[in-house]
Amino acid sequence: MLGSDRLPDPPKRLPAPFELAEEEISAWRLHWEEDPLEARRYPTGRYRFDAPSGEYATLYCSADRLAVFAEVYGDVRVIEANQRTRWLSRLFSQDPLRLVPLDDPGVQKRLGLDGRIGMSKQYPVTQRWALSLFRWFPEADGIRYLSRHAGEARNYCLFLERCAGKLRVEEHGEISILRDVVLLAADRYHLEVHWNS
Repeated sequence: MLGSDRLPDPPKRLPAPFELAEEEISAWRLHWEEDPLEARRYPTGRYRFDAPSGEYATLYCSADRLAVFAEVYGDVRVIEANQRTRWLSRLFSQDPLRLVPLDDPGVQKRLGLDGRIGMSKQYPVTQRWALSLFRWFPEADGIRYLSRHAGEARNYCLFLERCAGKLRVEEHGEISILRDVVLLAADRYHLEVHWNS
């Protein structure tokens, strides 16, 4: 990878102070787990802002009901028949969450970053940044960032052990019974749906 395209590693200390954003979120999640708030922790990081070595659990969601499909299926561009039993749920925070606003260009600059922190697939680096932010801001409930697949849609990576008690869930059912929503998302984000009604 060219040096100019490589994200910088986080420094040992917070480069410049900034305020966390406070937001009462309403966000969407596609999930397999029976409990949409089930903590997901991996021994080695798997997704963008996961802990590199399982230091904390994460939960990802999107502020836009259709954008969540772009986030989950945007790389493969297909919603296969075996996805029909995946669930769509909406999460609400009962109190404002304190979020690191990585969607804010001013905050990005204070950290020595740019929009690539939410777009790049350099996951080992983005995970190291997430761990640093988790440690620098022990009061933070998660990270807010822009979608790689859905433009200006806001995504959230929540530090679940810090904020699960502030969240409530509204389950919307398996996507097999939400075909209109699936087709709207497929049309907006140019996804193929490979299952019949």
